[in-house]
Amino acid sequence: MRRLTPLVLGLLALAALPAPAGARERDDRAVGATGPVTAPVVTGTLQSARDTDWYLLAPFEEREIEVLVSLLGGCGSERGAVRVGLYDADLTVYRPPLGVLRLGWDPTDPITLAAPRMAGSLRFTGIVGHRFLLAVRHRGCTRIRYQFDLTPHTALGARLRPTDECRRARRNGSRAAQSVACARNRLTGSPWNR
Repeated sequence: MRRLTPLVLGLLALAALPAPAGARERDDRAVGATGPVTAPVVTGTLQSARDTDWYLLAPFEEREIEVLVSLLGGCGSERGAVRVGLYDADLTVYRPPLGVLRLGWDPTDPITLAAPRMAGSLRFTGIVGHRFLLAVRHRGCTRIRYQFDLTPHTALGARLRPTDECRRARRNGSRAAQSVACARNRLTGSPWNR
């Protein structure tokens, strides 16, 4: 027993060390997305060069939702930029993002040649049972803080509801029909794990 004590203490000391810079966080992949988000305002920080923050939005009614994104400070570089992508993870076939917002410096945008863009918005129509995901990525903006304002946040639920197809299959279909209609796309591969 005495021989194990130094080993156990050493392992506990290693576990207490902070994660190395650039280490992966839970929300760096879509499967670890923060949420479902129901708060009217969400703030976050892109901590490292590899950091990506994913957020899950679960609408419980069909309604237009606006996501206003603001940078709470500038990028440390005149080439730094933050990219926010909006995805519907439950489309039957993968499609590109429903919307993309670029904040910070963008050399292809004449407006940001003089000053960085600090805010912008994305809009989408919520579909009951669909997982909408926001991905916040950056280039050259380490330790940048950002904020989402969700309007109306009351259209977002705290848990994911079944899709209309799934509800119909549960009412009318066999178990096999239910398993097909209620299946969800796996969040693996691109763009979910970049």
